[in-house]
Amino acid sequence: MKGLENMKVEIITVGNEVVCGYTINTNASYLAKEVQALGMQPTYISTICDEQSIIKETVINAAKRAELILVTGG
Repeated sequence: MKGLENMKVEIITVGNEVVCGYTINTNASYLAKEVQALGMQPTYISTICDEQSIIKETVINAAKRAELILVTGG
């Protein structure tokens, strides 16, 4: 898609079950592939627990690095 090429994208997956290893993080893999298919570049993938302060901190830091932030889970 025009205008999206090389856009830096950060993917944040949220969930205690993912962090603890009870659930496989298929969302991150799927989103990374789809982002690349659109011509964008995934630059970071973070997996964090369901704690509001950690989510907030992670999104703030992601905004410093990426042009688009995708958050899933929670």
